[in-house]
Amino acid sequence: MPPLRNADDIIRRAQEVASEQGIPSVAVPAAGDDDVIGAIKGATDAGFVRAILIGDEQKINHFCDELKVNREKVTIIAAADDGAAAKIACTMAANKEASLIMKGNMPTGKLLKTVLAKEYGFRTGRILSHVAVLSIPNFPRLLGITDGGMVVAPTEQTRAQLVENAVEVFHALEIPEPKVALLSAVDNIRLDLPATRDLAAFAKAAERGLIKGAIVDGPLAFDSAVLPAAIDKVGFRSPVVGAADVLVVGGFEAGNIIVKSLDILAEAVFAGVIVGTKLPVALVSRSDTARNKLTSVALATLVAAKSRSAS
Repeated sequence: MPPLRNADDIIRRAQEVASEQGIPSVAVPAAGDDDVIGAIKGATDAGFVRAILIGDEQKINHFCDELKVNREKVTIIAAADDGAAAKIACTMAANKEASLIMKGNMPTGKLLKTVLAKEYGFRTGRILSHVAVLSIPNFPRLLGITDGGMVVAPTEQTRAQLVENAVEVFHALEIPEPKVALLSAVDNIRLDLPATRDLAAFAKAAERGLIKGAIVDGPLAFDSAVLPAAIDKVGFRSPVVGAADVLVVGGFEAGNIIVKSLDILAEAVFAGVIVGTKLPVALVSRSDTARNKLTSVALATLVAAKSRSAS
């Protein structure tokens, strides 16, 4: 299977997987919101999911009518509040009635607290992290960035888990050995920048087997990681230079700024998914475009399908 290279490929592959394996169901707690229902309409019309809409039944019905959602492709379940909706979604996922969860109009923390409750059995031992996958005009491949949404500042202990989570997502994008760049302001090890020493040590540990199914290098500056012209300028050889699929940032703020800059100024299509549990959570924001929301759900379905095939 050739690697997926843009948002259109993600949606097309989600449709193919639904055709091959059956259409998966996505559970959506707190679904009574026009943006959320709009995203579900796009995904169900594209034919790669069925939806279980959980929450305020009156609001859900109103937006489904307003947006002309195909009622044959959705099920509506009433819930008293956000907490109850999250519990219903997780129970259905635990019972294999849903393959993934999409966050509705509720706080992310409240949903993830429920997802991590021991009774549902979704824990994997890894941390939860956010992986952004961007489809950028005139850029030849998908670009992953982690973590600009959950982990405030990765430690030496959590960095490996961040990378493993991102690698899992890129395997689902048919990239069997993604190239992972550990981002810094510079490409060389500097005594006055202790983080560069940490990244170099991590890269060496990854080379010796800490990370499976990926090629990892760092420290690398942003331009050195993504621009092919950097190969002749950095002063050393690395398969990651100029060819990175995934950028691992030093903290939440850096990741968030990079993603939003590419989204707004480069007109990238952005898909976001939370991984680290046994089922992915599609994370969409009210400010995201309809295209971003559709691609986020498609991405989550591919991650869920890959997880099923590996288990």
